[in-house]
Parts: sequence; structure tokens; C-alpha cells
Amino acid sequence: MNSGIFLLLGSNQAGPAERLAEAAEHIGKDAGNIVARSFVYRSAAWGMEAQPDFLNQVLQIASRWSAEELLKKLLD
Repeated sequence: MNSGIFLLLGSNQAGPAERLAEAAEHIGKDAGNIVARSFVYRSAAWGMEAQPDFLNQVLQIASRWSAEELLKKLLD
């Protein structure tokens, strides 16, 4: 099992904190075990700046899936 996998999550949609929590729940259930998680950080949008700030978080997971299989699971 590979535990050196880091995923960056971010959302600026309605209820971004809830969306991050929901994403982490799905990742833990479908893609791998969550080993550690960062604090949630707020960052300003860039590029298209006329939008709400983002909430961001990094998850470290342990997964038995290959990179290609993990990406497919995450996108599903």
C-alpha cells in the first residue's frame, strides 16, 4: 500500500467547507485510507478574480491502486 499520495482539494462553490468534507468522505471510502489532513486554508481566486475565495486542504492517503486506477476512482 502506497502512503506517499497527496491530494489537494479546493472549492469555492456554495458551502465550500461542506464540499471539502464530503470529498474527503468519498475519498476515504472509495480511493484509500486518509493518513493525514492539513488545516483548511482560504485563498483568493486568481485568473477569474470576480469569484469567491477558495477553501483548500491537502489529504495524505494510503492506497493500493496504481496512479491510473486511483485517478479513475477520484474522477468517478
